Amino acid sequence: SGPNEAIDLAVVGIVDTLSR
Repeated sequence: SGPNEAIDLAVVGIVDTLSR
């Protein structure tokens, strides 16, 4: 998180995809 919330959300989405 921080000044680039869009990037933060994208990273969370990627990790979620990889963990499935």
